Amino acid sequence: MKNSASTPFFFIIGHPRSGTTLIRMLFDAHPHVNIPIESPFIVSMYGRYGKISSWNMQRLLRFYHDLFTFQHFDEWTIDREELKRDILAMEGNHTFQELVKVVYSHYISVYPKQEILLQGDKNPYFTLYMRRLAKIFPEARFLFIYRDYRDHFYSMSRVNFEADIPALIGWRWKYFVRDTERFVKAFPEKCLVFRYEDFVENPAKYNTMFSDFLRIPCVEQVLNFHEGIETAKQFHQSEMDKYHTSLMKPVNMGRIGLWRENLTIKQVQHLDAVVGKWARVAGYEKQFPHTSPFVWLRTRPMVLYGMLMYFAIKTGDILPFALKNWLLARLGFFLRVYQQRKNSKRA
Repeated sequence: MKNSASTPFFFIIGHPRSGTTLIRMLFDAHPHVNIPIESPFIVSMYGRYGKISSWNMQRLLRFYHDLFTFQHFDEWTIDREELKRDILAMEGNHTFQELVKVVYSHYISVYPKQEILLQGDKNPYFTLYMRRLAKIFPEARFLFIYRDYRDHFYSMSRVNFEADIPALIGWRWKYFVRDTERFVKAFPEKCLVFRYEDFVENPAKYNTMFSDFLRIPCVEQVLNFHEGIETAKQFHQSEMDKYHTSLMKPVNMGRIGLWRENLTIKQVQHLDAVVGKWARVAGYEKQFPHTSPFVWLRTRPMVLYGMLMYFAIKTGDILPFALKNWLLARLGFFLRVYQQRKNSKRA
């Protein structure tokens, strides 16, 4: 079995399209770090297995098979039989954390590795579960990445991750920044918060900062992760073509400030209205510091929808993963109707 129980853990946490995959690739290229492609199984399986301290063969087999029901886990490059063997070898008294670390230790990166000193994960889904992750991994450290909420919205609007509704995307950005600031205040020694814009302006500086914070050797070559064409194997080729083509280029500032030429005044007004004071907290200046009553009223339906959706996600954690997704899809009916109405007005 891979000796993983004592290997410390870290998490990269930020919204989709905020640079989390870029940071993950940097760490994946590090010879002493193991960080698989994202899969939400840690927080989703915690409800079923998190409190188990004594594992028998039946529980371990169920744990193993449940792994493959989660999104993207089947894309991990692993030896399934070896993983199964090592999970079954955990019969007896072990924590959920130990089981998770065994799973992560089996991920095979396309980059060459030496002794693994650190295991990690990045997943935008984890923005809702910071405290749960800290409970599962008391020793874990957290890298939080902010991106300008207007560039974030513009990037989101260009892919089919979510509806391109400024009030909804802005509210989710605000929710993340607010929760991050509260988490950092509670666990300052565990956290490093940085902005996407600052990182791409000086990646070497932040590479050193990350290494010091995570207590691993600083390796300058990780900034050249894009040079290996093999990195494309981290995703299905269609996903790379659609979402992550920029990862095949050197770190650059080309994605900063695109909102200025691509967003309408109305979109920026709605974003500014929803994010409120949290823009300044995260280090960004609003274009429209004062919100009119009309704009405030126009943004309320999506703010309410965002609140209901997040409430459903968190309260649904007691349900099986498939059932929770089914319920969220039903709740998404309102969003689809809203988006269709919006599109019809454009036409």
